Amino acid sequence: GQSNTSLHYSFNQPTITSISSIFTSGGIITIIGTNFGSSSSSSSSSPIISVLISGITCRNVTTLTPHVALTCVYGAGSGTRPLFLTVASSPLSLSSPVSFFSY
Repeated sequence: GQSNTSLHYSFNQPTITSISSIFTSGGIITIIGTNFGSSSSSSSSSPIISVLISGITCRNVTTLTPHVALTCVYGAGSGTRPLFLTVASSPLSLSSPVSFFSY
């Protein structure tokens, strides 16, 4: 006979505990927290991590320490902006509660 086994798994929501600031000309932002996943690249075993600040993608997301620290490159601006970090792993996507980033 044939057997069908379903595996169920879940991920905890990512949380952000600190965000570095950058010059108004832009630069590299460091984000510290928990549950970020183990890699910023896409593969069958690793989630895709994305960072949006005021709806604009923070580029070149790089994992510094799996699950807890990453960097990304953001452009010029000023003020305080909402930041969302999303860990996408099929079939679900989890986003952090809103955090705020300041130049």
